[in-house]
Amino acid sequence: MNYNRFMPRIRFLITFSPLLILLLLPACAAPTPAPLPRLTASPPPSEIAPSPSPSPLFTPPQTPAPTLPLRPPDPATLVRVLNYGIGLERDAWNQFDYPTFHGDFLTFPEARGLFDFIQADLERYYPDGLPNAEALFSEGTLDPNIWFPPRAVWLLAQTAVVNLLRESQSTLTPNTPLLLFASSPISEATFTLIPTPHELDGDPTPEWLVEVISEAYNLRGWIPLDETRDDGYTLIPNDIHHENLARGESTTFQFTPDLNGDGLDDWVTHFDGQALGTQFGELKVYGRVGLQLKLLETIALKPGYTFDIDDHFNIGVTKIRVAIPRSLNFECTWQQLNWYRWQGAEKKYSTNNEAPPDTPVCLAAQAFTAPLSTREAIDFLTGALMGVLPENTPSPDYLALLRVHQAMLYAARHDDPRAIATLDSLAQFTDSPFAELASAYWATSKASPLIFCEQMQAAAQRREPEQTDLAPYLTPVALFTAYGDSLSSYESLICPLRQLVIWRMANEAIPAAHPPVETLQARGYSFVGTYSLNIDADEEPEWILAQAFDQTMWWIIDSAANGWILHPIQGFKRPIQSFQIRVELLKPGNTLAFFLLGTYAPTVPVSAFGECIGQGVSEVSELWVLVWTDNIPNFFSPPRILCGEPPILSDLTPENLLSLFIPFSSGVPTQRNDPSDYYPLLEEQEALLLAGNDLVNIRKNLQSLSEGLSIDSFAAEKIIPRLLFGIGLSYELEGDAVAARAAYLALIAQWPDSPWAWLAEARVGP
Repeated sequence: MNYNRFMPRIRFLITFSPLLILLLLPACAAPTPAPLPRLTASPPPSEIAPSPSPSPLFTPPQTPAPTLPLRPPDPATLVRVLNYGIGLERDAWNQFDYPTFHGDFLTFPEARGLFDFIQADLERYYPDGLPNAEALFSEGTLDPNIWFPPRAVWLLAQTAVVNLLRESQSTLTPNTPLLLFASSPISEATFTLIPTPHELDGDPTPEWLVEVISEAYNLRGWIPLDETRDDGYTLIPNDIHHENLARGESTTFQFTPDLNGDGLDDWVTHFDGQALGTQFGELKVYGRVGLQLKLLETIALKPGYTFDIDDHFNIGVTKIRVAIPRSLNFECTWQQLNWYRWQGAEKKYSTNNEAPPDTPVCLAAQAFTAPLSTREAIDFLTGALMGVLPENTPSPDYLALLRVHQAMLYAARHDDPRAIATLDSLAQFTDSPFAELASAYWATSKASPLIFCEQMQAAAQRREPEQTDLAPYLTPVALFTAYGDSLSSYESLICPLRQLVIWRMANEAIPAAHPPVETLQARGYSFVGTYSLNIDADEEPEWILAQAFDQTMWWIIDSAANGWILHPIQGFKRPIQSFQIRVELLKPGNTLAFFLLGTYAPTVPVSAFGECIGQGVSEVSELWVLVWTDNIPNFFSPPRILCGEPPILSDLTPENLLSLFIPFSSGVPTQRNDPSDYYPLLEEQEALLLAGNDLVNIRKNLQSLSEGLSIDSFAAEKIIPRLLFGIGLSYELEGDAVAARAAYLALIAQWPDSPWAWLAEARVGP
């Protein structure tokens, strides 16, 4: 049987509204239904009355209006909004609780949006910097109380440095620190400058790359200055990024030979630091592109990474080489090499040794995570067992573990004689504690590979394999370092029970005359629950079965002329401890919908579900809806998370069941009162907006995000002003000042206390 043929087809693009309307119709009793038609996304108009469309968030004026130009937002408003965002950031950081916090600790979502738009306004309207920018820093106009300073602060700081140099008529001296104060000095220097002369643009006048440090504003960065006779020092247009002074353990820069082919030296900054105790680093590469000094690339440097910059092949081309130590479990180690160079702004990247080498040890390490009964898994393990011998094995326990996985490969294909012979051979490993452990469970398994694997997983849950020589490879750190998220669980490394059951069951042949559930149980399969019903035109009942692994597995067993067919359904991604099933016969069409409600096991923390954080609940459930179409089960929608004690599905009326769901359309959040549901989609559209891409479609998408959002909900206060500003800005970028002004005025009238209204008011004037 082809297992992949029966994988569920996830339908996220089908709107949920038709299903909810159908649920309100009376359910039929259990007479044998006619063959089921395909469920369509939209029932015929004669069956269901169309629901009214929500009012649009903003409709542009249809009649000509006086053309009043928009003005550049005034600096005072930009600083006001920037300080507001800094306050949000500071408040979020003050409430930060590392053991329980889940989210982006770098910036509060609302602050992040404000920072992005202020930065865009500074770059669009004030490319040479705000006038009197130095006063923002020296007089305290700009709030210095920030842990993660936004890029907008760094843009202002660059202009402030140039203004202060001119005001004080200071002269830069190579590698000599210079303290800059305002005209009214404060207790500490506003900026410390460390200048380095260097040729940056190829003209006769000298240039400087100046390291800038501000303790008060937690900034460290480099600004490029051009020295002229008349104006003193002038800022060279640049895209140089700042670093966080407080979290950096070291920040250095170095000039490099030409990396991008323009004949001028480039440079890199190397940052090493910590974020919430996690060590990380970055290599930022800068070079000239046209008239601007641009950030060419940010290269992540994790612990253990090294880099060097050289003409490695003596061909006159300078490259950055990053060496990455790689490893899989059981002593499979190698080094990956990433190579970087540029042609102008275009990156030329290549990598070597990204995949593990074809050594026996590394083939074995890959076999542990390859899907059972696939050609890949067989090739990996066969190659490993040909080269890993008792005389060269890292450990006898390691070789015994390979034999266990080899036996499971045979068992997954129903080749039980070879599986049994392989497990019998474990008795020959007299110097292996793991083989002794496995042999003891094999002796009590009634010669069933399936029962043996269940026993080995139970032993793994009791940490028994950690008493063997495998212990160093089974720690959480070792497993994550080796496999990351590719290993479903620690227990699956000892024996891949879930995969074994899936592949073995998918290839089971059950004659039509045999009862399927009893037959499967007699063959060694266990289930946390079974449910019998009739879902098609024949007289035989169908079955829904659930198996509780680390990821819960569902099966629908359907009758056929030549035997029973098993349809596997993978839904829940975490282990559950109980489940409920509710079946509704929907009209029109007599379409069956299955409501599967699983309550997660106590090992799954409530904090893993953002919807339930802060509600004080101790239980979390997940509700899935499947429909039976064309004799194949299909997921009808994304699941719904339920916080707290789960309802009893059998006690619910269709109306009560309806209340568990909220209608949604494709791409629109399902939890209408929580602004965090909107931020990812909103930020995706805003990034396109700020880049000036496809403004008409962006405007439509922003409009659609508001549909169904109640004006008095908590989310509305955070989301609608931001949507209106984005719509207004889309018109502004198109040059339609009339429509932009109308959107901005609607925002100001409805949400006058919002920082987004302040940004709008700064454009339209009083």
